[in-house]
Amino acid sequence: MTKSRTESAPDAWLVELTRMASGRASLAARCRARAAARPWTIVVLALGVLLASSTTVLLIGSRARGVDHPDQWDQRVAPFVELVEKERGLRFAHPVYVDFLPPERFLSSSAPADLDLDGQDHATIEDTARLLHALGVVGSVLDLENDSGRLRGTPVPLGYYSPSTQRVGLRGTELTPALQAALVHELTHALQDQHVDITSRLADLEGDPAKQSAFRALLEGDADRVEAVWRATLDDAAQQLLEADAARLQPPADRSSAVPSALRTLVGAPDRLGALLVDVVRAAHGERGIDDMFLTPPSTQEHLLDPWSLVQDHQGSLAVAAPLVRAGDERFQEGTFGAVSWLVLLASRVAPEDALAAARGWGGDAYVAFRRDGTDCARISYAADTPADRTRMRATLRLWVERGPRASAHVERRGQQLVLESCAPKRATEVGADRSHAAMDLAVLHTEVSLALVRKGFDPETARCGSDRLLELTADRRDATLSHARVLRRVVHPCLPDGTD
Repeated sequence: MTKSRTESAPDAWLVELTRMASGRASLAARCRARAAARPWTIVVLALGVLLASSTTVLLIGSRARGVDHPDQWDQRVAPFVELVEKERGLRFAHPVYVDFLPPERFLSSSAPADLDLDGQDHATIEDTARLLHALGVVGSVLDLENDSGRLRGTPVPLGYYSPSTQRVGLRGTELTPALQAALVHELTHALQDQHVDITSRLADLEGDPAKQSAFRALLEGDADRVEAVWRATLDDAAQQLLEADAARLQPPADRSSAVPSALRTLVGAPDRLGALLVDVVRAAHGERGIDDMFLTPPSTQEHLLDPWSLVQDHQGSLAVAAPLVRAGDERFQEGTFGAVSWLVLLASRVAPEDALAAARGWGGDAYVAFRRDGTDCARISYAADTPADRTRMRATLRLWVERGPRASAHVERRGQQLVLESCAPKRATEVGADRSHAAMDLAVLHTEVSLALVRKGFDPETARCGSDRLLELTADRRDATLSHARVLRRVVHPCLPDGTD
């Protein structure tokens, strides 16, 4: 129901938005730290199925037969079990083992044993690296086999849940504050598994990478939200202890790491966007809505980039045929590229605001990666939601092409679709000033602002309008606006039921 301004003073929710903006950095930092903690080969394999990555570590493998369960919970764990059950409105069917492991044992047990680097998985990793190089996301083909240690970065995960063994593992023998946070997160995964059978659901979705990707983001978003609820129960002193313990266990990432910035953004996207998707669904449909999503997961990356496209618009995607290639071209990968991938790709060369505006007009796409005359290339057919969205994307892609290596890419219109072709340059090149983190921050901000307005009683259409107007401002004006409730009210005012321009 639409709520008029006479029912609730705007200053209350405007001040809430300014508080929300100031707290975004810590969540983003946690997501980036978790992303950096993933083994690099897992990261790129995940990108090969369109952002199908995991937070902390969610080890997916074949479910072991005759899995053993304890008769009761470890006394150290029981209070956190109660919190997870209460927040999710679900009960554990049985306890699970929580293993407190010395760092060396933890690292060996958290390495996925089912990753076949000599077979299909290795080929997928190599092909994905070639695709990213063809699109200019990385400046040269990554030697994943030899550089995986250097690319991994310094952070390592603090916990994992394995659906195959149904056990939680923590990196340490004492339940310190940072491990408590990891425990809440991993217990949420264990609860999810007992109610939806994570391994079986991912197997069911194996033929649809977009749905599998969204399902993984849903798993992480749900666990992130429950972890955030636990963090909110801590007083200031406990928060400081938590941050100090996390810093002790998780030193800053190695700045010399060879992981390209755009890839860090892609790997962190499921954590950040998945949590927002869960928040939007919960605001619209409650806990039952979240449970329903596990049974019928979102179907496109657009649902992650703009959760309202799922919750309010019930929007799917347009059918797009894979683009044709020349006779003699050797195909090595194809699939759906997705709205989040477009955001990161565009932000590698254009302004974050322009990248987000273009990516939000996504209606559907299909890509094919191929080798032509010894050079890796990619072609992407793109369908927009509206003619205006197509015009915006075409202009943005032209700018993206202009700012890339000479003669390495071009874009053209074919019927109602656009076709982008990009090939790796003949010589290794430096990737330009990537602004994908800033573009992702904008996408997150857009959803957060609209969600805050909905929570204060405004209908989603009004809330989305207000968030759109905020993103139309220049970066300097937007930051200043978020810091002053009175200015923010003037920006959002025309979208309110009784607002006027």
